[in-house]
Amino acid sequence: DGGSGNNNTMTEANWVGDLYPVAGASSVMRFAGSTRLTPSVDYPVDSAFGSIYFNALASAFTLSGNAMTIHSLIQNDSANLQTIGNALTLGAGVTANAASGNLTLSGIVGGANALTKLGIYTLSMGVANTFSGGLVIREGTVASTANAASLGAGSVTLGDSSGSANAHLAFSGAGRTHANNLTVQAGSSGLSTITNNGNVSITLSGTVGLGKNLSLSPFGGTSSAITFSGAISGAGELSINAGSGYAALSGDNSGYAGNIAVNAATLRLAATTSLNA
Repeated sequence: DGGSGNNNTMTEANWVGDLYPVAGASSVMRFAGSTRLTPSVDYPVDSAFGSIYFNALASAFTLSGNAMTIHSLIQNDSANLQTIGNALTLGAGVTANAASGNLTLSGIVGGANALTKLGIYTLSMGVANTFSGGLVIREGTVASTANAASLGAGSVTLGDSSGSANAHLAFSGAGRTHANNLTVQAGSSGLSTITNNGNVSITLSGTVGLGKNLSLSPFGGTSSAITFSGAISGAGELSINAGSGYAALSGDNSGYAGNIAVNAATLRLAATTSLNA
């Protein structure tokens, strides 16, 4: 309830019932209301929590302070943007659910486990994240706003194995190269899309596996580009949609079995093997 004279999370008067959550791998840290909107996490560094929730009527919170280890879920049930500036370690596979509003993780996310994105709203990340278990975008948008390591050190999976949810990877900020391998997951009937909102070049240098169709839209300006410099495989269609920029292929795609559709757009080829046989 934010009833104390400070923003510290271990001050009991700041919580409903004047009891702060006891740290633990199944404990829940829940934020609500419109007071003390800049909580400072003063639990011991790397204290464990199961989940961080923002309730439906929560105003826009910005968390800061000590690093935490998260074991299960980060969920925004509010229409307001919620920002977690703390460094986070993924103590297990963690789901970030932007269910009713956007989420931003502005602290470094580390650990050996995976981060899965759910919810139709946007999860933004723009720092040098080190988590290595992979990023799985099953629903909604993940926005890489800066930094070549913002998507972590593992692979990126776009789409779900069932259902009808759309999955979107959006780039903005300065030009850069992301080394992550990319898999477009087969199974869902939803769309899988990648966009570049900036007037810069974004390169994905890892391998690209197209289990289903993938749409590219570089529309940030005439210098807006999406380049795949790694090898493409799979049988999904790669479509380049109309936009002010262009897409480019520069890897050896001789093993790619799908079609390439250029829809009133520009596709640049940098090697004789950039097109499939």
